[in-house]
Amino acid sequence: PYLTEVNILKEIIAPPRLLTKMAQALRIGSQVSDSLPDSASSNIPWRRSTARYANNEMYIDVIEELDVTIDSNGRMTNVGIFGQVMANCRLSGTPDLCVRFKNPQLLDDCRFHPCVRYLKYASERVVSFVPPDGNFKLMNYKISKTASSRSMETQGHQMIPFYVKPQVTYSANSGRISIMVGLKTENAKAPEQVSVKIPLPSTTTTCDISATFGNFSINTQKQEAIWRIGKIRKDKPACLNATIAMAPKPAPTGRSASNGDDGNAAAPLPSASLLRSSESPTFEVSFQLQGLAVSGLEVDCMEVSNVKYKPYKGVRYITRSGFFQIRT
Repeated sequence: PYLTEVNILKEIIAPPRLLTKMAQALRIGSQVSDSLPDSASSNIPWRRSTARYANNEMYIDVIEELDVTIDSNGRMTNVGIFGQVMANCRLSGTPDLCVRFKNPQLLDDCRFHPCVRYLKYASERVVSFVPPDGNFKLMNYKISKTASSRSMETQGHQMIPFYVKPQVTYSANSGRISIMVGLKTENAKAPEQVSVKIPLPSTTTTCDISATFGNFSINTQKQEAIWRIGKIRKDKPACLNATIAMAPKPAPTGRSASNGDDGNAAAPLPSASLLRSSESPTFEVSFQLQGLAVSGLEVDCMEVSNVKYKPYKGVRYITRSGFFQIRT
């Protein structure tokens, strides 16, 4: 079928409701319309022609995901920022919108909803469109490597307003993991939904964990523990301590020199402690920051035309963790 827009499909096939379910059970009428809606033959098929609201509102969410790897020296590498602009349109009639960014030069590799006039964006770097009704994804983008590198150089560690400091030590048959999570400055934005995935050695038999804040769970099958902190407190950092007991690793069998002809002693085998010290775990962190786009992208204005009312307009910024790793 050539009709894939949700608004048109809802006009052709009524969404399930109590009355339609009762009518269908009694075999009275049909949920499928006998004729195509007017918008099916319109040059803006993504918008309902009968959209009417008592309160006219337009909301935009700028949501960015941060991919980064922090090495054992605290340096940020492999930085990538990917974003999307989600919209919620509750406007009557057929409005025409224009979204302007303060710094559109940051945007790279953009993909738009069919409603966006791409030629206008290519020439003027403004997003002009007649919006669909309801929730929809306006565009996807990524921040160019040049802009990401520049942000990393100018913002430095303030690009991430909190720290995660893991310490790992292993002995022959045991290990200890300590993690501290807190804000870098008192005025920094406190992230929410913070969790840390802790990898455990493959030979772990038992794991005792204590945390000053949040809760944790241990998955013995995947050999990992998850520490769910929630929102980072500003008064003091959250700490976790884990004590691990491990089964001894079987040492590889060396060739005995007594049965050989050369008379040389066999090379010493590595101890269990050396084998375990070579395991450098990588911690995965997830979080969400409200009111912040980590790239610095900002909406300058959102203009609404072709209507007689004055709508309410709002913009919200959210940063989420993507592939966020800390190596030890």
